[in-house]
Amino acid sequence: MSADRLSPFRRPNLQRNAARLARAVKNPANAVSRLRGAVGEAAYRRGRRIENLGFIVGCGHSGTTLLATILATHPDIHLPLYESGAMMPPVNWRRLLNLDQEAAAAGKPFLLEKTPAHVERIAKIRGLLPGAKFIFLVRDGRDVTLSLGKRYNSQERGLARWIDANAKGAAQMDRADVLTVRYEDIVTDAARELRRICQFLGLAYTGDLLRYHEKRQVWNGAIDLDPDDPTAQRTLRVNQPIYDGRGKWRTELPQSMVERFETGEAGRLMRLFGYT
Repeated sequence: MSADRLSPFRRPNLQRNAARLARAVKNPANAVSRLRGAVGEAAYRRGRRIENLGFIVGCGHSGTTLLATILATHPDIHLPLYESGAMMPPVNWRRLLNLDQEAAAAGKPFLLEKTPAHVERIAKIRGLLPGAKFIFLVRDGRDVTLSLGKRYNSQERGLARWIDANAKGAAQMDRADVLTVRYEDIVTDAARELRRICQFLGLAYTGDLLRYHEKRQVWNGAIDLDPDDPTAQRTLRVNQPIYDGRGKWRTELPQSMVERFETGEAGRLMRLFGYT
């Protein structure tokens, strides 16, 4: 076959490769990062052993640690007691593969991971990991803003984070692979909500989940349980019966901030989640 007859097929490939090479020369660091990502993804797909995968997402200080601590005691779930951030850009395929291998070694058929910020990445994760499930945890924005405000020393910053995270999660709520759970409903009827979650994950419900606090679990490897340390506070709180953190905003949040949840994007989200 002549070169002329081959050229129509070869030319587009040459052009694409030339364009890729030009981008690589222009930004070699980015090219190296993309190459590492491709190699890491290929290694993950070759080595992956656990097909059932899920993520607990939402805004920080919404009860994600509590829910993760409870579900970590399920006999079929492997849930690392730290936030891996594996799916934040750039995706850390090696970390995800390590979690997969840990689950397989423990004989657990379901890998569940808790990084609240993954709420920003639901659509991306869905594309990379078809079949993954997402538990989107929400909480009254007034209580979250109060809590985050103490952490940041800025209620404005807390409000902005609540709006941003929940707006991104809300955009995915109507998808079949997303289950929305309210923190307040866990507090009032944990058994009902855990049954619903287990059904969503395709796992059998066990009443032993409600006894999660009888076996101490330590988040982020914290050993020193200094009550002034945020990680220690988290560990202490989740190692007791379900903590009722509802309604503190009523006496501690300024009225001017409370009113911010009645209009605009904050108001829309509060109504969507059934808080107003």
